[in-house]
Amino acid sequence: MPKVSKKKMPVFVAGQKWQMERGHAEIVQVGKTLVQYKFLKTGMIRGPIEMKSIPNFAEAMRSNKARLVV
Repeated sequence: MPKVSKKKMPVFVAGQKWQMERGHAEIVQVGKTLVQYKFLKTGMIRGPIEMKSIPNFAEAMRSNKARLVV
């Protein structure tokens, strides 16, 4: 039986910033199943607070090739 490797989901903590090509996401709060974050495009000072489930947020960070800044 071939081994199936699962990628580990990153640990999200309030205050983290994830840098992407179009801007960055700043995590505001992490709950049991949801992540509240601000997505700020380059040059923006403020952005709306958005919410996603933790697996969906992790997939979005992976697909946008985000890297942890702080």
